[in-house]
Amino acid sequence: MNKQSVISTLKKHMHDRFSNDTSGHNYDHMIRVSNMSTYIARQEGLDPFLPEVIALCHDYYDDKLVQDPAKSKQELITFLKQIGFDNDTIDVIITAIGVISFRHNKQATTLLQQVVKDSDRLDAIGAIGIIRTIQYGTTHNRPVDETMQHFDDKLFRLKDLLHTKTAQRIASERHQLMRDFYDAYYYERDLLK
Repeated sequence: MNKQSVISTLKKHMHDRFSNDTSGHNYDHMIRVSNMSTYIARQEGLDPFLPEVIALCHDYYDDKLVQDPAKSKQELITFLKQIGFDNDTIDVIITAIGVISFRHNKQATTLLQQVVKDSDRLDAIGAIGIIRTIQYGTTHNRPVDETMQHFDDKLFRLKDLLHTKTAQRIASERHQLMRDFYDAYYYERDLLK
């Protein structure tokens, strides 16, 4: 298997599928998560190839993005077979994807799973996390205060849920930036009340 060719093919496929998404789960998100996954994998002593593959695929059949997750999951499995992955490796990829979601609250039990889960969570916080939260709220016609509630419900919790030392180090600054934005929003909103 030519790993560079596989990654290139995966990127093109994901671009074609997700480039028009406006919910904050677009191709750019997948690239950021894959870049962070390769970085954290190297820092943590793990071969970066599978983390990058999983990161590129991690939203492929997310029920927030597709109408038929089971059908989309099967499409991904078929595609992975077409580009050269064997059944055992596909099982590893699908299992890792299954633990990434914050909503489903499944434990990442291997370093591979932890690397990609941490990478996805890092993309939910900091400056980009703020933008993605606003994008998602706007796409779903949520009022601003409901969108801001997402910080309390999820985003402020992420820093303490990370597994790898590398991700924990990166999260600290991003968390503070998010906190500053949140506080500034409520300060400005309520200033003349």
